[in-house]
Amino acid sequence: MTKFVLTLLFICSLNLFSQNITNPKKILNKIDKIISEEYELNLKNISYPPDCTVIRVFKEERECEIWAKDSQQDSLNLIMTLPVGSMDFAPGPKLKQGDCKTPEGFYYGNFAYYSSNWFMWIDLNNVEKSGKVGKGSAFRICLNYPNEIDRQHTQKAGFNNTGGAICVHGNSVSIGCVSLENKDFAQIYAFSKHHNSSKYGRVQFHVFPFRFENKTVEEKELLCKQYIHIKNYSTKNLLRLWKNLEFGYNLFNNNKKPLTIITNRKYMQENDLSENIIIIKKFLKEMVYYEGNIDFRFCANLKKAIEQYQKEKGVIADGIIGKETISILKNDGLVKISIEYIFVEN
Repeated sequence: MTKFVLTLLFICSLNLFSQNITNPKKILNKIDKIISEEYELNLKNISYPPDCTVIRVFKEERECEIWAKDSQQDSLNLIMTLPVGSMDFAPGPKLKQGDCKTPEGFYYGNFAYYSSNWFMWIDLNNVEKSGKVGKGSAFRICLNYPNEIDRQHTQKAGFNNTGGAICVHGNSVSIGCVSLENKDFAQIYAFSKHHNSSKYGRVQFHVFPFRFENKTVEEKELLCKQYIHIKNYSTKNLLRLWKNLEFGYNLFNNNKKPLTIITNRKYMQENDLSENIIIIKKFLKEMVYYEGNIDFRFCANLKKAIEQYQKEKGVIADGIIGKETISILKNDGLVKISIEYIFVEN
């Protein structure tokens, strides 16, 4: 009798174990199999698995895009657009702990595999269903929120704690995360996991308040008035942030490649791309230092103009627009430039 019971317990333990897939490689293999067997992928002439992926999220439209390419292609293709099941759908960035807002900006994804929260678990033997803690598979993608830009905007609003733990996951439940139905998240996870980080850097997630081409200035201003932090974060600040995000949005649309994004640099230099550069070029052109196109590229001509300006002001002539040079430019009448993402020309 004892032998029979032990055998039965052993068989049951094997069955329980078979329901749990916890190894990241096995999770990916299982999802790849599910994708190939159950879902029709519109791969648009790319081979699966991809070698490069970018994910874009649109809050107001409640949509998530997967962009990807294989190793034989130079630019990314829009593979699919998926519905977002749950997140903060109202435009406007996350600024503090507990505001239940979804961040807006450019982020990198990191993968995590255990959680004490049931909504991070999926039953990969029946992908439509959630798992239970300790039963099924726990996997999610954690965004690197807050980045330096987020911290600066939180400080500007007068708050102390940015909050954190913003993830992309399944089970369509959220208090700020981007959450999709399990079958849709499984595809986002697989494409992101196959991304070649050694070649392209960590997989990127671009989170936007809306599709910018669909909004007039008046519509944006109306949305600003509805923002929960508008008393702490002015319409002017919010429109500046959205303008910067739109800059990156258009840059990706034009190049269809992962962006090179700077969030923690306090200066601008040659090959940078920024709306601030347009302002500086116009200013230096009026002062007869700069000759050339008025655009967002930190070109060689701008570097020469900055070097000449620095020499005449008695500071190190390195052609870099840093804190000291910006201060001198402001003293000469340069309008205030905003905190923003800097992109680098590849």
